[in-house]
Amino acid sequence: MNVAFSDRIVLGGPVESSDGITFAGISVETVNDDGLLSLDEITKGVILINSAILNDFHLLSRYTRAFQATVAEELLFSHESPLGPTTGVMIVVRSAVHVHTVQIFSLSSSFEEVEGQLRDILHSFRLL
Repeated sequence: MNVAFSDRIVLGGPVESSDGITFAGISVETVNDDGLLSLDEITKGVILINSAILNDFHLLSRYTRAFQATVAEELLFSHESPLGPTTGVMIVVRSAVHVHTVQIFSLSSSFEEVEGQLRDILHSFRLL
């Protein structure tokens, strides 16, 4: 099932990892003035993070490193905890060479609740 946040951002998945975290891919259309995709354009990673992961520095660092090492490929994940689905938002803004910023935003209980927040965040990074 695909959920479109906008014409340019499409959420797909899910795929469960070996440690029980559910991943879904985000496809982002980044186009130059000439209409071609460019890895030199600033790309982003949007990650929905379980609250337990936010409190686990080593696990969080592992995923942060994984996203920083990936150019022009964005992933999103959430996790069903015993208390129900709990998610947060992490943004990784980077170019082909440098990571520009990493920010963790407030927790939310569903993908739908963060849709507006994602739009605002991505717009502020000129990704929408």
